[in-house]
Amino acid sequence: MDILTSKESCKTGSCANSAVITLAGQELCLDHFFASCYERLDIVEPMVRGRSVDPTEVQAVRAVLEECSNRALLISLRHEHLNNLDRSRLLEILLLSGDLQLLLSRSAFHSLRSAARVPMDAFSGSSVHGKGERHRPKNLPAGEV
Repeated sequence: MDILTSKESCKTGSCANSAVITLAGQELCLDHFFASCYERLDIVEPMVRGRSVDPTEVQAVRAVLEECSNRALLISLRHEHLNNLDRSRLLEILLLSGDLQLLLSRSAFHSLRSAARVPMDAFSGSSVHGKGERHRPKNLPAGEV
């Protein structure tokens, strides 16, 4: 997970650049790291924003986002030869990964919360609050119980 210090070459095609980091088990130069992160983020972004992540895929999507953001942070902190374009790309990867992680957490929370709700039929009929009446805190909207 660390910055590569040996003179390994990039494992993408016939790239002659030195590898600087490992992403998805592959040693990559800085340019191929950016390309790989953007490719991975381009795949998961529409899924997360469209809330079409299957519950069985949430952990895998979260792992992709965490790996991209962690590697980008590691490069930004330890790589000595970064130009402004490289820094802006790293910042973009960090911000997009963080935004998607937040959206993924919120959607996972809401799906868990809606799955845990008791059907409204359970509250119909007489109750301790009167006939067919439910007690609802004043600060909650009418749709939430």
